[in-house]
Amino acid sequence: MTGYKLLLLFCASGALLCACKGYEVTLNEREIYKPAPALTQFHMADNNLQTCIDQTIKDKNITAVAQLTQLSCTHAGINDLSGLSYFSALEALNLADNDIQAIEPLAKLSKLKVLRLENNRIQGTDAVLSLLQLQTLDLRGNPALACDELARLVEQSPADISLPQHCANPTLP
Repeated sequence: MTGYKLLLLFCASGALLCACKGYEVTLNEREIYKPAPALTQFHMADNNLQTCIDQTIKDKNITAVAQLTQLSCTHAGINDLSGLSYFSALEALNLADNDIQAIEPLAKLSKLKVLRLENNRIQGTDAVLSLLQLQTLDLRGNPALACDELARLVEQSPADISLPQHCANPTLP
């Protein structure tokens, strides 16, 4: 019976530690467990982008840059992507329904597989050409994009690209 009680005590202690993963645990003033600090060593030029990333880090308990692989910041009023390249592990990025014009900071996000940029004010797509792992790109609702530039992008990129309505032309490859 003593072994059973010891096992029960051990299991209860383990469950307690798991439940307290966000808190420092001490016993007789000795630290038993201290959670990793949240990721805070970054700054975005756009306050709305900063707020979205801060909330994502908090919600997902992210403590290292490499842990942030997906980010969704839709309807956030974002207009500047400067600094986003800090999160080089991003594989999926949803920035739909913002006020973004320039996407050059995305060029360094080499692990991106999914990029949603619909309903913005994007003016050029050259940055996308360096994203060699990109599988899905959504550019619908970006009326400032030039159709001839998008035709070149469709030819050069292996990604499945959703074009703005003014460029959705069956003669494009």
